[in-house]
Amino acid sequence: MLANDNDTRGIKALVNELSTEEKRKGEHYYHYYYLERATGLRLERKPEVWKDWFRRTGGRPSSAEMRKQYLASIGSSDALERLDGARLIGRLGREGRRAIPQLLQLLSHPDRWVRLGAAESLLWLSAEPKSTVSALVVLFADRNEISRTAGAIAASFGRRAASTLRDALRSPEAPVSLRAVEGLGLSGAHDDASVDALARALEDPSPDVR
Repeated sequence: MLANDNDTRGIKALVNELSTEEKRKGEHYYHYYYLERATGLRLERKPEVWKDWFRRTGGRPSSAEMRKQYLASIGSSDALERLDGARLIGRLGREGRRAIPQLLQLLSHPDRWVRLGAAESLLWLSAEPKSTVSALVVLFADRNEISRTAGAIAASFGRRAASTLRDALRSPEAPVSLRAVEGLGLSGAHDDASVDALARALEDPSPDVR
């Protein structure tokens, strides 16, 4: 999200406190950390780089700049940074939509958290529900935290997710069927096919699904 006036004042204060003295570089670790959190950017940690950026932008990163940075973050060695990069693209609106092709590719990323982040961004961008929900269904069988998050994002697609969730209900894996039942119930889909699918789930051999 773009910085507001309060953010830019705080960013300006941090930038102004950066010293050009190399010997003080270690003292500014938290300055850089908070600048990165406030702006969503990962510029080189040098005072002149940040000062030049502030002169050019007034402390307001452009949405194009942020999209580029978020996509770059997906290649980070830090798991949280990868997740943030994937999920925050969806908050960029029109500029974020330019990243939809990359987000669709990320649905098959080896890092499950990146897949979840990409799916969340695609939800915000109202894009490709079938491809996205299909990728989420693969995560329904994962460990609880991943599975719950995937189910919640899938359900948030609403009735656009209903067809894919009905297909997931046929899975022989109980955890997958369970998340599909929960997602279908929360999706708001009241069509005959969805109601029938939920009725059949009452006969599932797994008590959790029933």
